[in-house]
Amino acid sequence: MSTRQKGFKRITLGLVAVGLSLALLLAAAIPVCEAGPEKRVIKVGHHVGLTGPLASTYVHVTYGVNDFARYTNEHGGINGVELKVIWYDVGKTLDAGTISAHKRFKEAGVVFEIMSLSTATEMLAPRWQKDEIPALFVVGYTPAMITQPIRWVFTFCSGHGPMAVTFMKWAKDNWTEERPPKIGFMIYDHSSAWDELNGAREWAPKLGLGFEFVGYEVVPFAGTLDTSTEWLRLAAKNPDWIYVGACGSTLVTLSKDAARLGIQEKGIKICNCGYGVDEIVLKPMGESAEGWYAVRLHPSATDQEVPGVRLAHEMIKRYRGLDEACSHYIAACGISSTIIEAIRLAMEKVGYENLNGRAVRDAMMTIKDFTPFGEVFPPVTITENRPYVCPYFRMYQVREGRIWRVSDWLESAFHFPELG
Repeated sequence: MSTRQKGFKRITLGLVAVGLSLALLLAAAIPVCEAGPEKRVIKVGHHVGLTGPLASTYVHVTYGVNDFARYTNEHGGINGVELKVIWYDVGKTLDAGTISAHKRFKEAGVVFEIMSLSTATEMLAPRWQKDEIPALFVVGYTPAMITQPIRWVFTFCSGHGPMAVTFMKWAKDNWTEERPPKIGFMIYDHSSAWDELNGAREWAPKLGLGFEFVGYEVVPFAGTLDTSTEWLRLAAKNPDWIYVGACGSTLVTLSKDAARLGIQEKGIKICNCGYGVDEIVLKPMGESAEGWYAVRLHPSATDQEVPGVRLAHEMIKRYRGLDEACSHYIAACGISSTIIEAIRLAMEKVGYENLNGRAVRDAMMTIKDFTPFGEVFPPVTITENRPYVCPYFRMYQVREGRIWRVSDWLESAFHFPELG
């Protein structure tokens, strides 16, 4: 090493020593401050479908849940505590991805989970029960979601089967011919749709609805390119009604094929399930959806007399820059308000420090005559025997590209006996 390099090294070491000395002196001169209070946050986990075959349906559910959390926090949170929604996209991986999502949510300390897939909800029900984390599926019950002896899975409505049978009861009540009406089912290969079919075949006769069941057809859950054969086979049996249990991209294909084949022109009426037709899906469906009916759990964007619909329009314009909130966005706000009410009740009983999934589950069972966000559905009462937000449906019809209400609230035609 040269003399010059040795000099630079001595200078550098000297500067480091001076710096350390100054740092120690300054540290001694500055009083030690205690750490500020940790920010109080309540976490909810959301299994979302931002990608994959159901994205057209569930993107706006995600928007609604997240935006309502933001709206809640802007208005004081939950008794002054911030609500944080943690989401995980399971759209492409579907059921498999929800297992990883649940593990992440459990590790993060969520007190509630929101689910968007029926088969995944059935699969995770035992895990939620074991881990004592309540969950809510954003559509309806299937028997496999029911945990015993107490409920850990909640749903929006009474079930997929009850939804289809409630439509059938409405159709029978409005039937004018002497002969019994004939019905066929067009479903995609998914747990929710199978439950609609099985519920109708089992319960419609028990309730004396007097339908003649002519048969059913099944199309793929995803990647469906053509359904002409299924439509033609079912139409050849001369049904008066065809109930379509499908949503997302498969629903678009079904509607396009039905229009091309002139199914409605044959005198056949079509009704879609409550989670299918909404304002977002109507865009790709276009004129092919004209005249379709839908049995629905929540208001349409056209229900301007409902305060929550108007408020949802204001929220999505403010938070997303969109002109109008779709039906699934509105429903997500209503569902979120119910979950938040359960968290609020739990926190009032056990305190923030003791808040956990068990406390929130128990609080859900104490909700009685709760008015949801902007009265978007009737007052909510939840019990072990009726562990869902809304036991009612209404009928709508697509006319001139909009979804219009054509009935008042219809009470669920039946409730699963497994619930007691």
